[in-house]
Amino acid sequence: MADDSHQSLSQATGPIVVAVLVVVSILGLLFLRQNRGQSPVSQSNSSVSRGGVAGGAGGAGGIDQLAESQSVTSAGQAGEAGGHGDSGSGNGGPIGTAIRDTDHIRGDRDAPVVLVEYGDLECPFCKRLHPTMTDLREENDEQVAWVFRHFAVPSHQNAPKAAEASECVAELVGEDAFWQFVDIYYQRTTSNGRGFPLSGLPDLAEEVGANRAEFQSCLDSGRMATKVAADMQTGRQLGVSGTPGTILVAGGQVQGLIPGALPKQQFQQVIDRFL
Repeated sequence: MADDSHQSLSQATGPIVVAVLVVVSILGLLFLRQNRGQSPVSQSNSSVSRGGVAGGAGGAGGIDQLAESQSVTSAGQAGEAGGHGDSGSGNGGPIGTAIRDTDHIRGDRDAPVVLVEYGDLECPFCKRLHPTMTDLREENDEQVAWVFRHFAVPSHQNAPKAAEASECVAELVGEDAFWQFVDIYYQRTTSNGRGFPLSGLPDLAEEVGANRAEFQSCLDSGRMATKVAADMQTGRQLGVSGTPGTILVAGGQVQGLIPGALPKQQFQQVIDRFL
């Protein structure tokens, strides 16, 4: 009788123990990802083309990760600063894949180095990286240009609409207003999904010069969701699986991915390799 009771108890508790171990493992992975300086995307939005640069790049091979936490390598996994571990052969692809006429760019699109950042307006690591990118462009004068593309992480509830709002501002007022909107948004948001209220978007748009009624009409229409989705799709094709993820273009070629919010000095080390 005692053996039967012990067996029943084992059968009852076995699945519970397994479930607990699975939950602990998942939480542990999420904790490590958050502490590596990148916001992860959900499984349904994190597919990476393992053939490398897809679509317009003609499948020209895999993309290297260009930086590690302590040293710069050609295909390394980044440490505390971020990274996602889908490195490839590093053959790169044509510049057309990285730079488009519809892109938002600070600096000369023909600069020797172009940093194409895939960012999320509610990502705390993107907020951390934003002044770094500003400094890198300014300190490298005409040598470096900066492109911002949207990669709105689904777990950040307000990020998709904030991205659409920035695109409405760009359409209504222009590029300078777009960048002002992004600059101010990062200054004011507390990040992580709801750091900037959606109700405050019209005020911010108006602050950077948009007509409030026209902005609200644009935002309510949802028509900018298509552009935001297109940015995310090209990001996945280029190997981005979390935010921020920065594609470095030099010599007319996609050279690789810089994952996470690396310190400025490490970004500069990578840039210097291509100047």
